[in-house]
Amino acid sequence: MPRRRIPTKKELLHLQRMYRTDKRIGQALGNVPENLVAYWRRKKGIGRPSFPKYSLAEIKELWERYGDDYKAGQQLEITKQAFYRWRKKYKLLDRPAILKLEQLELKFYDEQRLSRKGEKQPVAQTFLQKIVTYHHANPFVAINEGVRLPADLVVSVDGLGIAVRCHSRVTGKGRRRKPDIARFDSILDMIETGHFVPGRVIAANRLEAAAFAVTASHATILPDLKIAAEGGAPVIDLKVLPSLKLTVSGNVALRLSPFDMACQIAEAQKMTSEEDYLLELSGPPIERLTLEERVALLSYLALLSTPNVFIEPDQTFLGHLQRLGEATLPVPFSDKNAHHLDRIDVLLSRRRPRFYAIKQRKFLSSYNTLAGKKLKRVRVGPLVGGTLENIRTLAAALKGEKLSKTVEVCVIPATRSIFVDAARKRFVQHLVAAGVRVGNIRAESYLVPLDAQEYELTTEIEADENNSFLASIERISQAVQAGKLTKKLFESV
Repeated sequence: MPRRRIPTKKELLHLQRMYRTDKRIGQALGNVPENLVAYWRRKKGIGRPSFPKYSLAEIKELWERYGDDYKAGQQLEITKQAFYRWRKKYKLLDRPAILKLEQLELKFYDEQRLSRKGEKQPVAQTFLQKIVTYHHANPFVAINEGVRLPADLVVSVDGLGIAVRCHSRVTGKGRRRKPDIARFDSILDMIETGHFVPGRVIAANRLEAAAFAVTASHATILPDLKIAAEGGAPVIDLKVLPSLKLTVSGNVALRLSPFDMACQIAEAQKMTSEEDYLLELSGPPIERLTLEERVALLSYLALLSTPNVFIEPDQTFLGHLQRLGEATLPVPFSDKNAHHLDRIDVLLSRRRPRFYAIKQRKFLSSYNTLAGKKLKRVRVGPLVGGTLENIRTLAAALKGEKLSKTVEVCVIPATRSIFVDAARKRFVQHLVAAGVRVGNIRAESYLVPLDAQEYELTTEIEADENNSFLASIERISQAVQAGKLTKKLFESV
């Protein structure tokens, strides 16, 4: 077998410029092994191939064409910051001298552009624009434009439960229903019994209905809404709000309650100048939330921030959709290049507990508001807090304990299945043995009015009392265990 000739350094440099990788150089030399080519390079003092991913001509052409890092980066599918680093690398720091067509921001009716291959790109739309497009004859509805749409679902929440009238033909799993009025125990009960349907327009009378965003639907809150026994679907005046994209991150080991998470998300939006916007949530901590925790998070955000909230469809969403419902319309989500009002990153952390005055719509800044007052009542569930995890947390705190005679604790499971699971795992037994009232006792007639020197802690976002305070289930459990809310518990992290 003839001896293989080793290429010279000049030849290796020429092959590296042509083929870049050791594997392709070896193929050009007649199927020489990749590790042998690497050995020749090291012997001749030639480093690894290092060529820029994007050439000067390519970066310069896009910069002169768009004059904007964000738009130019979109063409290469990189971020605004990444494109700026490429500009800085090639010393393209001055603005383009000649204004090109793409920099004029001309808005045609469909805002379509051509791709780099000359193909017509589809319209980039936000979540709310897609829902309106599915229900409206106009193929494209601009941001801040108003439309009139018939409601697919009418929801009325009161002290006895939830009344629902469905006007859409399909309500889940291919079942057809007439627009009759149905009753449910909670939002979670509705979602688990055939109402996990994406892309619907929902009219509701209370903030709890914002939790329907967990099904990739949009709920419009109309406080004076009433369900009619007969007639067609009510027509909603819907404004296509701009979207605010909020990405949540945090340590995997950090497990915050939905209320604590909502407090930190609401705090991150304080600097937003716009009055009305649609909040789009995403991020690993959001993806790890269960269906019950997502419903609670959306309900809390409706009270603390805005009722227009949306969680981007993820793998958890698709699992719930496959198990509980069926998509009769395409699942709406914001396109990658859709216009967003702003993009905010939120890093979750362990912070001091928060307590929220529901009637006054503000957080308690100090313990002085509760000093001298007596904890009279605790309400957990059903619309927001009656989950199996909340019942488990409260049962663990009260196991083997007895309630103080001055404190009344009411726990209402959100669904019958949650009650059955809690009873099977003996959570209900522990609560009843401690003196907790468990069951369907939500009616206002069961609740004794509070005195001026009494207050209640609750997981619910609606309250008739001036002394009703919203708190996480962990702080509620600790307060119940101690028989009162102490200053140390109020300020501890």
